[in-house]
Amino acid sequence: MGTEHLLHGMVSEGSNLALHVLRAVEAEPENVTRSLDTSTSTPAETPAARFSGPAANALELTVTEAVALGHNYVGCEHLLLGLISEQDGAAGQVLRGLDVELRSTRRAVVAALSGCVHLRAQTAKDTPAGAPELITTTIRQEPRPVIDRIERLEPHAGLQAGT
Repeated sequence: MGTEHLLHGMVSEGSNLALHVLRAVEAEPENVTRSLDTSTSTPAETPAARFSGPAANALELTVTEAVALGHNYVGCEHLLLGLISEQDGAAGQVLRGLDVELRSTRRAVVAALSGCVHLRAQTAKDTPAGAPELITTTIRQEPRPVIDRIERLEPHAGLQAGT
């Protein structure tokens, strides 16, 4: 099982935060699927599927991303970051070919999660029934201002481009 299988599964699931993040960094999930289909051939499944070296590495990077962000869980958003980070896998090559960069994607993940937590707190009091739709809409539309602010603050924190 390669990184392309992990990415295809994440995109096929259809309703995870990683898909919203991809849209926020201007990579439509449909384009990811199309690029995956044209750049890789999917071998027939075997009963005892094992992870390829790049896939195992991507999963390790996924956990590293989750821990680095201070999370006590591993979600599709972390998997997306792990797949981009893995240099040898087909998934990372496809994503980078679509101009999905690690740094901007990490910012979008942080922005989406920050907005999600804030919106859940606000909408829990005001409109509990409409919260999921409001959160989904806002995550799609609102990460840009947060990302812009992070970019303005990074030089003051001593962070260099590409970190």
